Amino acid sequence: MFNQPTDLKWDEIDIPHSNEFSLTQWISESDMTDDEKKEDPQFFVRGGYLKTFTYHEAWANFWRDTDKANRQKFLDLPNFDAKIFEEITGIDVNMPETTETVDEVIEINGKKYKLMEEE
Repeated sequence: MFNQPTDLKWDEIDIPHSNEFSLTQWISESDMTDDEKKEDPQFFVRGGYLKTFTYHEAWANFWRDTDKANRQKFLDLPNFDAKIFEEITGIDVNMPETTETVDEVIEINGKKYKLMEEE
């Protein structure tokens, strides 16, 4: 794991889930921005559109939406390497905590995303 051998078997590892990871998301008409409506003038026929995310945007969404316990499972994987994880996901897990009421801020392709814990 993380380019290193491990003696652990799959069933011995607390594998994090990736249920919320998605490269697409349905955006209903009521949630569309004015710019999105201009870009897709036929949105009203479907009642919205299917938004496509880049791989790193999808990871940012996943990391934001998954709970803190599941994020910790990633960090606890055998041989976890923050640099390799960032190469794969675009997420810098070493970014300093913010004093705002968010759990984490990540930067992907020059854009900063606030990851908030859902209450």
